Amino acid sequence: MLVLGEKLLDDGATVVEPIGWCAHPVLYDPKGTGYAHATRIGAEVAEREALIWAGIWRLTQNCSTPTVFCCDSLSCGNQAFGNIGAGSPDEAYRLLRGIFQCLEHGLPKGHLRLHHIRSHAGDPFNEFVDYAAKREAKTSFHHKHIRIDIPKLLKIFPHLWLIFGHRSGLSVWKDGVLDTSLPRLPSSCLHDCTTVPPPAEGHVKCAVSIATGNVLSLSRGPDGHGGKLHYLFEQMKHFRLNILGLQECRSDERHSTSHKILRYMSGHHKGQGGVELWINLEQPIAHDAKGNPLFLAAHHLQVVLRDPQIY
Repeated sequence: MLVLGEKLLDDGATVVEPIGWCAHPVLYDPKGTGYAHATRIGAEVAEREALIWAGIWRLTQNCSTPTVFCCDSLSCGNQAFGNIGAGSPDEAYRLLRGIFQCLEHGLPKGHLRLHHIRSHAGDPFNEFVDYAAKREAKTSFHHKHIRIDIPKLLKIFPHLWLIFGHRSGLSVWKDGVLDTSLPRLPSSCLHDCTTVPPPAEGHVKCAVSIATGNVLSLSRGPDGHGGKLHYLFEQMKHFRLNILGLQECRSDERHSTSHKILRYMSGHHKGQGGVELWINLEQPIAHDAKGNPLFLAAHHLQVVLRDPQIY
């Protein structure tokens, strides 16, 4: 690998300067500390090995400098960045992806990029690393490996990104574990409890009826059927359903209330798919201790996700 530094000048131009480089043979001894689980000989194996060690070196820098990985193997680069998978996700692939997943979460957004360079196209830096790799295979430069025992850390690398998981909504990493302590709940009294009486408590008997079905289209186009909508309204009330989920509706995205039935329509995707959620506002969902019915209302409901196949 070759490390380049880009210097931004006052006039807007940039100067690229080499900082350092190294070359190593691919190690195949499972007992070696630098064994990155290469099990066969091949160009893609060497490309993956180079990305693994370049990624480990970048992790050891412990800084947030924006970094671009330039690689002439697009498949290995895409595997490292999680753009594609592997037909056989072996230990070397898991190691490669774990290293770069840690970099993705550890660096600020936009600070890690992949750039594909075409091989043997005259790029001086790419030509240099190819030349150094060939010379290493014939006569080693005896560059030292990073002092790390990869076989011992193999189970850690795929999960190392959890250290920065709080940026993705996970708990904060603290003392070697995720801090999942109980959150502080807000007080149940919004005002002075001495002046505001506590809310009344009671028991209700709840029973909710839910059904689902494929309607083969509710659209107004050539695939629609006249009278189907009102027929389904009557069926929902006849069977005393509280909630009805429908698929293949092909209807437009909106919501409405008709015949005391609240409809949430996800919308179709190019005339296909489309789901709807119906709520019967006339069918009670529970009865209180005195036998009084309790109903759902439109303000009780809120849509948090809309998709032509999921509601």
